[in-house]
Amino acid sequence: MFSQVNSDIYVYGHTHVACINNKDNKWFVNVGSLGCPLQTNVANAGILDIKDDKINFEQLAISYNVDKVIKEIKRLKFPFYEGILKIFYGDR
Repeated sequence: MFSQVNSDIYVYGHTHVACINNKDNKWFVNVGSLGCPLQTNVANAGILDIKDDKINFEQLAISYNVDKVIKEIKRLKFPFYEGILKIFYGDR
């Protein structure tokens, strides 16, 4: 996925599985999915702190009101909103 990018730290997400790995002195930080949970009301995020050549990553799980988000999506009726609701929120 990162073969065309030369960096020491790669930050990515959207996989719903948070993890941090170090390989060949390169850091791969996956914060997970920022919202759209199927079973929870948590958005994953993180704080990456780089100081004095030291790397620290703090994983955050931020609760939010999923029902309010779903209601707002239905109100806005943006393109493919019904499909988005089904894919990301199931039968909620």
